[in-house]
Amino acid sequence: MQRLLYSDGLKYAQIKPPKVVGSKFTFHLSQLSKFGYITKNGILYKLTFLGKELANRMDLGDERVKVQAKISAIMACIKGDQYLLYTRQKSPFYGYQGFPTGKVKYGEDIAMAAKRELKEETGLTGNPTLSIIRHYKIYDKKKNLLEDKIFFVYKFINPKGTLRNNPEWKYKWVDTDKVCDYLKKP
Repeated sequence: MQRLLYSDGLKYAQIKPPKVVGSKFTFHLSQLSKFGYITKNGILYKLTFLGKELANRMDLGDERVKVQAKISAIMACIKGDQYLLYTRQKSPFYGYQGFPTGKVKYGEDIAMAAKRELKEETGLTGNPTLSIIRHYKIYDKKKNLLEDKIFFVYKFINPKGTLRNNPEWKYKWVDTDKVCDYLKKP
């Protein structure tokens, strides 16, 4: 796939590794085609859009697909001298507390994702202002990387609407001077 990434189409002989048996290679080409990663136009093999996306995430050194960091939005809602905080009600991180968060969908504008997630998760609306970008890596007890996340923190000053809880979170407006007391498992 990487060879095809650097061309606009190659012949069978140009992409077949010399040490791989022809029937085995043909089988793999067939599977890549079946799953929509490559297409054959005449005598040339080409990557499809899906194939280009996958090949683009491959590490050139060991030809493995790279796992990418997740991109999320944190919605720091501020109303007067209160912050909107949540307690997570699902795994992973059941019982942990902090600001509402949400995932950014592939190709989505991050500020728009923050607005969408705020509405979906809390029922509130507002205009986001980018405050800070944070990078967190979360490890297990054996030092294995569990999560690699990049958070875009947006402030929502005086969001509008009626706050609603959902099965994933319990929300509460907390006075600024009581935030440290409230957060038992940040």
